[in-house]
Amino acid sequence: MDIKLPEFSKHHFHEQLDELLEAYESKGMTVRESLLPGIPEPELKKMCTWFPGELPEELVALYEWRGGQAKDAWEEEFPFWFRDNSFCSIQRAEYEYKSMMESYGTFPE
Repeated sequence: MDIKLPEFSKHHFHEQLDELLEAYESKGMTVRESLLPGIPEPELKKMCTWFPGELPEELVALYEWRGGQAKDAWEEEFPFWFRDNSFCSIQRAEYEYKSMMESYGTFPE
């Protein structure tokens, strides 16, 4: 069975993220206050030179929308959770990536 996904739309993705953010806010969870400003794609790519591959367009769109949360999710009163995933900053993502690679993987040569 071949499943065809619709073409990715950054605009639609940002709309969905805005809706998720509004859902949190409507429940009194002031998540917006803890979100960092979005990161333009050229700056994001400079910040992510540690990553061994090309950044997927979905990831670029996510960080263009907002730059994650400055604090770890467990340190935030209202973390921006989605299922069991938090929205970490690029700096935290780098730390987590390197930690995972040291424990479970190898760095490409």
